[in-house]
Amino acid sequence: KMALVLWVFSLLGSAYPVVANIFEYQVDAQPLRPCELQRERAFLKQADYVSQCSEDGSFQTVQCQNDGRFCWCVDVNGREVPGSRQQGRPMVCLSFCQLHKQQILLSGYINSTDTTYLPQCQDSGDYAPVQCDLWQVQCWCVDAEGMEVYGTRQLGRPTQCPRSCEIRNRRLLHGVGDKSPPQCSADGEFMPVQCKFVNTTDMMIFDLIHSYNRFPEAFVTFSSFRSRFPEVSGYCYCADSQGRELAETGLELLLDEIYDTIFAGLDQASTFTDSTMYRILQRRFLAVQLVISGRFRCPTKCEVEQFAATSFGHPYIPSCHRNGDYQAVQCQKEVCWCVDAQGAEIPGTRRQGQPPSCAEDQSCASERQQALSRLYFGTSGYLSQQDLFSSEERQVFGSTDTSCPPMIKQLFVDSGLLRSMAIEQYQEFSASESLLKEAIRAVFPSRELAQLALQFTTNPKRLQQNLFGGTFLVNVAQFNLSGALGTRGTFNFSQFFQQLGLPGFQNGDAPTTSAKLLSVGLDSNSTPETLHASEKTVAMNHSVMGIFGFKVNIQENQNALKFLASLLELPEFLVFLQRAVSVPEDVARDLGDVLEMVLSSQACGQTPGRLFVPSCTSGGSYEEIQCFAGECWCVDSKGKELPGSRVRGGRPRCPTECEKQRALMRRLAGSQPAGSSFFVPTCTSEGYFLPIQCFNSECYCVDAEGQAIPGTQSTLGKPKQCPSPCQLQAEQAFLRTVQSLLSNSSTPPALSNIYIPQCSASGQWRRVQCDGPPEQAFEWYDRWNTQNSDGQEVTPAKLLMRILSYREAASRNFSLFLQSFYEADQEGIFPELTQYPSLQDVPQALLEGALIQPRENILLEPYLFWQILSGEVSRYPGSYSDFNVPLAHFDLRSCWCVDEAGQELNGTRAESGKIPTCPGSCEEVKFRVLQFIKETEEIVLASNSSSFPLGESFLAAKGIQLTNDELSLPPLYPSREAFSEKFLRGGEYAILLAARSTLNFYRGRRASLGESAGAVSPLQLDPYVPQCDALGSWMPLQCHTGTGYCWCVDERGELIPASLTARSSQRPQCPTSCERSRVNGLLSAWKQTGSQGNPAPGVLFTPACLETGEYIRLQASGMSTWCVDPASGEATPPDTNSSAQCPGLCDVLRSGALSRRVGPGYLPACEAHDGGFSPVQCDLAQGSCWCTLDSGEEVPGTRIVGSKPVCESPQCPLPFSAPDVAGGVVLCETTSGPGGAVVQQCQLLCRQGHQSVFPSGPLMCSLESQRWVSPPPSPQACQRPQLWQTVQTRVHFQLLLPPGKMCSADYAGLLQAFQVLIQDELTARGFCQIQVKTFGTLVSSPVCDDSSVQVGCLTSERLGVNVTWKLRLEDISVASLPDLQSIERILLGQDLLGRFTDLIQRGKFQLDLDSKTFSADTFLYFLHGDHFGISPRIRLGCLEGFYRVSTPSEDNQDPLGCVKCPEGSYSQDERCVPCPAGFYQERAGSSACVPCPRGRTTVSTGAFSWTHCVTDCQRNEAGLQCDQDGQYRASQKDRDSGEAFCMDSEGQRLQWSQSETPLSDSQCLMMRKFEKLPEAKVLFNTDAPAIVRSRVPDLDSPLVQCLADCADDEACSFLAVSTMGLEVSCDFYSWTSDNFACVTSGQEQDTLGSSKATIFGSLMCQVKVRSGNSESLAVYVKKGPTICGLLSSPDILLCHINDWRDTSNIQDNATCSGIMYDQESGQMALNLGGQKFLKGLAPLESAKDTVTSFQQVYLWKDSDMRSRPESMGCGRDLVLRPAFPVDATTELFSPVDLTRVIVNASHSLPSQQYWLFTHLFSAQQANLWCLSRCIEEPAFCQIADITETTPLHFTCFLYPEAQVCDNVMESSAKGCNLILPHQPKALFQKKVVLNERVKNFYTRLPFQKLSGISIRDKIPMSGKPISNGFFECERLCDRDPCCTGFGFLNVSQLQGGEVTCLTLNSMGIQTCSTESGATWRILDCDSEDTEVYTHPFGWYQKPDARNDIPSFCPLTALPSFTEK
Repeated sequence: KMALVLWVFSLLGSAYPVVANIFEYQVDAQPLRPCELQRERAFLKQADYVSQCSEDGSFQTVQCQNDGRFCWCVDVNGREVPGSRQQGRPMVCLSFCQLHKQQILLSGYINSTDTTYLPQCQDSGDYAPVQCDLWQVQCWCVDAEGMEVYGTRQLGRPTQCPRSCEIRNRRLLHGVGDKSPPQCSADGEFMPVQCKFVNTTDMMIFDLIHSYNRFPEAFVTFSSFRSRFPEVSGYCYCADSQGRELAETGLELLLDEIYDTIFAGLDQASTFTDSTMYRILQRRFLAVQLVISGRFRCPTKCEVEQFAATSFGHPYIPSCHRNGDYQAVQCQKEVCWCVDAQGAEIPGTRRQGQPPSCAEDQSCASERQQALSRLYFGTSGYLSQQDLFSSEERQVFGSTDTSCPPMIKQLFVDSGLLRSMAIEQYQEFSASESLLKEAIRAVFPSRELAQLALQFTTNPKRLQQNLFGGTFLVNVAQFNLSGALGTRGTFNFSQFFQQLGLPGFQNGDAPTTSAKLLSVGLDSNSTPETLHASEKTVAMNHSVMGIFGFKVNIQENQNALKFLASLLELPEFLVFLQRAVSVPEDVARDLGDVLEMVLSSQACGQTPGRLFVPSCTSGGSYEEIQCFAGECWCVDSKGKELPGSRVRGGRPRCPTECEKQRALMRRLAGSQPAGSSFFVPTCTSEGYFLPIQCFNSECYCVDAEGQAIPGTQSTLGKPKQCPSPCQLQAEQAFLRTVQSLLSNSSTPPALSNIYIPQCSASGQWRRVQCDGPPEQAFEWYDRWNTQNSDGQEVTPAKLLMRILSYREAASRNFSLFLQSFYEADQEGIFPELTQYPSLQDVPQALLEGALIQPRENILLEPYLFWQILSGEVSRYPGSYSDFNVPLAHFDLRSCWCVDEAGQELNGTRAESGKIPTCPGSCEEVKFRVLQFIKETEEIVLASNSSSFPLGESFLAAKGIQLTNDELSLPPLYPSREAFSEKFLRGGEYAILLAARSTLNFYRGRRASLGESAGAVSPLQLDPYVPQCDALGSWMPLQCHTGTGYCWCVDERGELIPASLTARSSQRPQCPTSCERSRVNGLLSAWKQTGSQGNPAPGVLFTPACLETGEYIRLQASGMSTWCVDPASGEATPPDTNSSAQCPGLCDVLRSGALSRRVGPGYLPACEAHDGGFSPVQCDLAQGSCWCTLDSGEEVPGTRIVGSKPVCESPQCPLPFSAPDVAGGVVLCETTSGPGGAVVQQCQLLCRQGHQSVFPSGPLMCSLESQRWVSPPPSPQACQRPQLWQTVQTRVHFQLLLPPGKMCSADYAGLLQAFQVLIQDELTARGFCQIQVKTFGTLVSSPVCDDSSVQVGCLTSERLGVNVTWKLRLEDISVASLPDLQSIERILLGQDLLGRFTDLIQRGKFQLDLDSKTFSADTFLYFLHGDHFGISPRIRLGCLEGFYRVSTPSEDNQDPLGCVKCPEGSYSQDERCVPCPAGFYQERAGSSACVPCPRGRTTVSTGAFSWTHCVTDCQRNEAGLQCDQDGQYRASQKDRDSGEAFCMDSEGQRLQWSQSETPLSDSQCLMMRKFEKLPEAKVLFNTDAPAIVRSRVPDLDSPLVQCLADCADDEACSFLAVSTMGLEVSCDFYSWTSDNFACVTSGQEQDTLGSSKATIFGSLMCQVKVRSGNSESLAVYVKKGPTICGLLSSPDILLCHINDWRDTSNIQDNATCSGIMYDQESGQMALNLGGQKFLKGLAPLESAKDTVTSFQQVYLWKDSDMRSRPESMGCGRDLVLRPAFPVDATTELFSPVDLTRVIVNASHSLPSQQYWLFTHLFSAQQANLWCLSRCIEEPAFCQIADITETTPLHFTCFLYPEAQVCDNVMESSAKGCNLILPHQPKALFQKKVVLNERVKNFYTRLPFQKLSGISIRDKIPMSGKPISNGFFECERLCDRDPCCTGFGFLNVSQLQGGEVTCLTLNSMGIQTCSTESGATWRILDCDSEDTEVYTHPFGWYQKPDARNDIPSFCPLTALPSFTEK
């Protein structure tokens, strides 16, 4: 037994320590997970509970005891969720993600802590791959367990997350694990088959990473590989989802005999996964798997879990299909439920005692739903010949008969290709049809590989050899594995073949080695039936045990392999392959699906009519008989017609189950060799199974299904009595009754609900049948009453409860069951036990279940009763004669009469105690006649409300018409003949008319029920109605609201091919007639020029079109010109070929109306000057007038009767210089405005088919100013509506708070938690997605989002909960739900809202939180807009970015309901709002507007282009000039006086700059640096300090000269200009303490939180100049921090707004050290001079990265650097000491060779500068301080330069990386130089110190070439292993904040290879894709010397590389490409 246990453990994938010897430790380096470890320990201890694990080793959310009696929910660690334990499986368990979220919310509330992160869960409950913080600022990727994937955290959402295999692959490059990378699928998961290579000398894993890159040519062919690596073999195995080896699946694949195939060497593969070598090894491995498992694939998730559950004795064992998928129905004991494709239970599908109807059985229901949609909403008019719903384009969404697509049937079945491939014969002798599909799918996993095989295969005989590398497939089919498999695999071939009894596979008791076993082989000449080995016959045609518990039939597997080998050699197979590749992927995903569809298409029969509606059973499967248009036929379980069964005017007799089995077995027998025997059932003439069946020499009885009845076997010829149909039905009724009693113990059924048929002694039906239990039950009940100790009669309900109390004992064994009766002293119930006083006296034979004295009453037999109670009986345990026992107790029974078949005769049921009256044979016929009369009266009664009887519609359908005379009706009787005539027309129109009228009739009846009955308000939907424009022509785009279809039509309304879309939020762009004609003309010209030398101009005519798509009125071709209609393109009479001017459209229409060529209905009024339409048109006959557009189209809403409307155009221009309103018009009427001003009162009107997206308020235009007084009209307001996009329904219920809890302010903190918890509960119960059953497949669609649940306090004891379910229509395929009516049913029906309503009303919804229960009130409200209702209702809505049109206008019958918010607006609450001033939006359908750049705004609301953002200068109306950036030009000219003047950047005029001579921009820019001081700020003092210097300028612009001199002189701070007559002199002053005087006011002590701080209310300073004439003296001061410039260090405290940091994150080395800022409180703390200062600050808004923002300026008191020494009080802490030791600082830097430095003064390089005063720092101290400061700037500083610039100070320059490289891809850094803006003196560079771990997960780009890259550094990697070099390259890019990615390349592969790492500033433009079929050859993609293709070579991008680049990084520009 222990050996069996260990074998099970190994087979389930036990993991071992990480060791490189693959044959010693087979499983990959992944240890067992906690669930698997617990499972092993519990199983070895034989515990009552063994952990149940998923395939990946994690805990299943539901855990159960081994016996399945009690189950509970667990968290991710396997800990039981409190309160979840219950009998049987829990109805719902939260997922690990939902439990994680719940734990965080409760913890935050209990501990009063803020939550910064809540896990985001998918609809399935799994962790969402991308997780974000609550503010959506930082996001990261997680694995399946919610663990963060390293290196993926970034600002914003990652666009792509690495999956488990990608992560493992990258970790191998980091040196973790062996050197053999796993094979990953396209989505990043592990491939099911994993292969690696092994050194056969030391059994170590082959270093595939290094070898594959160093010697890529060795991996092209097997011969080149063997030549390079002679001592290597392959090793392949099956892997689970975590990449762990499934034990006993590993095979050693020898490489010596593998041929080089035609496919090898075609193209070098990027990875080993894509190589021909791997594909051949994979195919060989799977071929062997077919032998040992019967499957051409690895075990699936379902099969792994099934085997584990079976091996460990779990109560729930998954049921799997033969193809490995989960069966739709799963069961645990008597409880069953439906599951999705992943095996997860679909909530709401659980059933007790009977299996639910799941998707696999719902094909008929899906087809019927589609058919009814065509019937109700199909096109009945112009498109009847080419209906949208039956066009070939519908194949994308689903077909009426999915198993018979026309394309498949035509290509493969009708062509005879399938028959020529002999697949039918294989299907007959193969036990599994899925084998062939698995093999085709594995051999050709993609269409590209199949195309490759077709391209290079000329000889079909060689195809399978090329695919498998030789004759391997043929050899395996003969079990000849010698030379192909090694001896070191983990599969035990010896044990496997011993099951066949092969003598060569066993020597005594010890198994031989695998090598010897495989060398024996099998006789290749053996027949399929027998194998000869060592003179003993081996039976092959029986099942043996393979891996994972698979039952394997060796003969079937051998036949499958032989057939596959022969199939691949057929010439027809290449034809099949060619046609299979042509099948689109949306029809079949892969070639395996193609083959499956081909095989299912063999029996495709006649296709029913387009309006055929299939008949389905209640479970959703097909009825046996289908009918349409007077014909009926039989179908199989898939709905396919059985050939030859179609009849007209009646119902065919379809083959019974017996006849089907008989035909099948006869076909099988015919395909077997002579002498083979098969059981062929015998059927009666009616097709039922003959009660007695015989086979060989034995006969036995069978039931109605043909199943053998146990115990009825007898020898041939012996008389036999078998159960009759009555007895068999009685048996089934008995079993159903027992099952019902055991499953519904709380409410026992009434006696009248129990019915078990009563039979006569001969087994026939008794004429009278009665309900109630059989008489044996009454006898049994009497014995229980007799044994009752208290003497009171036991009611049936109490008795049932008492019996079920013994069920627990019954579930163990029979002895314990008897013991429980003896302990209760009730053993006397069973007569057999009365003679035994105690259990010890009971004979052993009776304890073992022997019947000592069989009794007539089985309920009194203890062993039989125990079997019944434990649910172990599948047959009636007694004699069938028990059903012949006469009945009694008629006072408790009601009886009735039946016919000979047991069918009740209507009207014969009598009350209890009464005797029914059974009719004679004649009376039965009479009764049927009377029944017909009664039904006729009912039809007449139903028809009384109308004048048309229902029966007449049936006659009309049959073509029978009765006249009024024949019915004796008066001649003027209501037009019944008209109705009859409509139906007599027949055809599809009559069917659609009947169906639509019937639907509307019952819909009206349903709506009349009203709210009082709580009925669902029906959704009003109409059939498709064509959409026409205002002139009656076809709109190019047609849509149908009911179905969601939109399509394009031409001018005749014909469908344009390939234009059909379904439920798309993007409006299809339909070409106009002119655009189509132009395309056709261009194509024709291209074709004609290819075939003709010089075609005529008329042949190649291509029309010219306007931007609107209309024809240009005057068309030309060659020398000819003519006029056309702008809409249709037709030439307009008269012929105007000789004229260059076309007549006006109105003149043409008027001429046509007068000559009656056209009939517009009125005579148009035309303008005389151009022949256009007059603004007002009138219809004199009707007396109405209206406004028109230039095209003559009527403006909706302007028609009035009796007068003419005013149709003026506005005199005010539209905003942003728009020429007109697109899709609309603004019409005005002149009137008087406020104050008597003349204004235009205007309104915006939209054309037909358009809707205004903005509220239609009054518009007013001032004629005087020609400006809009009101907000102007939006040029984008009129838009075309689209289809509805969402469907939603809302409910309200209330949660009752437990005692002691009140909804108060304190409790409100839990409201958010309740919102999340309730939504998680809804998700876990399946209320957040709808499961739509579509042709046997479950399609899931979400109906919840983050806003679905809203919670609030109603009262102190109640919480109100609103739940909104919203379904995006684009998420629902038309194949799933074909129309809005079906969507309404699924939302409001039992699948969602109905089930939720039932849950609430039954009081079953509650939350268990923190050991308290929150129950829901049982009353439910339905929200109808802003009020409540008692009936559910759906609401049609729109997506974000759209405006909801609630009701169409009277003039616009367009039923569409969503209008996309146009450019210049944003959406809010399903409304469109114009962008406010200062914002714009260029994209339609946006949720927000974009702010204009700083300093720009818009002239109006609704800006729809960035060009509408203008500066103040561009908006000015004073004639001021702007520069190219839109800013005010510095030099301006007064347009009135002509004088020149200067203007500052804010648009303020420098009044003192006015000059008669012109001023240049440079002069004014210089003058902007000065301001003229008012006299109040100037002190005239004779004691003023010395003047720096004086100057007397020239007479030509003297002020400009003086100002320019001061600007150039750094010593000059201000100047005084004096004028004496014509002479001007300038005195220059510098800033000293004697040059200014400051006065303070409002002085306060003890401020800013410090006792030593002083604050002043104001600071007033005046400059001092020498005395002079103040009237002729002007003082000009340089702008800037003049006061601050006089202060000693720290003279000013500068802090950029981005430097404010939260106190919790402050770092000592911050840019502003000593500064802390708390964002929440707005409090800043400053440590300065040993004091702490506190200040509340408000951060500046809109501060840009390039602008220094001053929050506060602190001045150091009493300091003057130039005039006096520093203050002692300020100097204590002034000297900044290095933060690092001297040695450590210098070790981190290395001196730079200055010859590498290139000085370029114009080179822009960010820097930081520090002045270190020479009287405080020595040269060494300054150097040390500068290097220390560089260390404190780890992100910014890479280079430090210390220079003594002046005698007063040293200057410390800090730079980022200053290296600039050329774009030559080379391994040396010779193309890289340091470029600095000045010549350095002592330059130091930080040494490269790499982290031990990688910070970012770099994504490999699928491109060979990057153009325009900017290389940051070049690092050679040739001397390192590939993995080490890649690892270092990643860390180099991690270290550099400016690195956006890197290239890991072999830059010189032609010279042997030089591996290099290129870190990049910019990834440039990516060209030359490496993805299959995606390589564009626009640019040069030729092979270069640089190798980027072979993994891991290539280009890698840093996550979020574009959003997280610091501002100091160099700017890069993408290259521009010119067209060639």
